Amino acid sequence: MIDDALLESACARLSARAAALRSALFADPVRRSYTFQQIREGISLGELRRDFEGGDSPRVIYIIAVDPESAQSVLEAFSAAALNKQRGYCLPRLVTKSPKPTMYVGSSQSIASRLHQHLNKAPGRTYALNMSRWCPSMEGIVHISIQCISGGTGRDTFQDMEDALWLAREPMFGRLGSR
Repeated sequence: MIDDALLESACARLSARAAALRSALFADPVRRSYTFQQIREGISLGELRRDFEGGDSPRVIYIIAVDPESAQSVLEAFSAAALNKQRGYCLPRLVTKSPKPTMYVGSSQSIASRLHQHLNKAPGRTYALNMSRWCPSMEGIVHISIQCISGGTGRDTFQDMEDALWLAREPMFGRLGSR
């Protein structure tokens, strides 16, 4: 089963993955903010495409966050929506019952479409925030940051980067790791 040869092989694979992380190239982050009111009213896919122009690269990592003073209200509104089992749409996993500014960390190859699912309404069986369905009726701002990644980033390397960001930011919703 587990012996020195297996451990040596595992260490070699992990070293290769670490080297791949160091060789990745990162574009400058693109950041946009939207008010809770804009989200409740709905943000069009076209607007998101304009706001994140150039973001539809093969590998994009994103963060959805709120101001710290809005985190408790967001957590409460999300939790209330999650209790409704007849809601007709899927929500991501609630990771913590403590309010945190980072709501979600994810990745996509079609960033505008994925953000549209999070901020507006996703198809019924797609796990997304669906914020326009439950966004608190208060003033607040949602901040979105995206970053395109290239240069030696295979699927495992890309997932390692997303996981590292997830662990560093500790989002309220979603999950660590690939599907």
